[in-house]
Amino acid sequence: MSNKNQDHVLVTCFGADRPGIVEELTRWFFEQGGNVEESRMARLGSEFAVLALVSGANGLTEKLAATREAFERDTGLNVVLKTVSAVLFQPAVPVLRYRLEATALDHPGIVNRIAHVLRTHSASIVEAATHLEQAPFTSAPIFRVTMEVDIPASVSVAKLRTELATAAEADGIDVLLLPQ
Repeated sequence: MSNKNQDHVLVTCFGADRPGIVEELTRWFFEQGGNVEESRMARLGSEFAVLALVSGANGLTEKLAATREAFERDTGLNVVLKTVSAVLFQPAVPVLRYRLEATALDHPGIVNRIAHVLRTHSASIVEAATHLEQAPFTSAPIFRVTMEVDIPASVSVAKLRTELATAAEADGIDVLLLPQ
């Protein structure tokens, strides 16, 4: 649990992918008195990217900021630091968590079309992951997106599904919306 005697720092880090990045980054956090509370890490193309929420005693932000340039120089990584609130996001209205899965032949605008429909229903994308793969036999590029979505309890999920299906059909996207 977090308290007012702690700093919380959102750390964004990226650089050319190679073995050891996670070890170097977490050692740096540890040496400055930081602890990883949440993180997302992925290889994206030839780069490796990390998004981490790091907590520690008051002063952590300053310690990380003071040692950031040396860390970047030693590792070849790029780091952005942002002090954030430790308060967990609480939706203003009750929400239901759903999982959205979509697949299509790759083309621009797939995520935007889905995000637009979700936004019109005040749904919030909590987490999203996308990836591109080759179809068996044809090697056609297949785009997949998976999202965790909070939908206000007052929204008609049936109506949302219908609007997602209509938008998806226009773009040749298969969409599933499943309760978590």
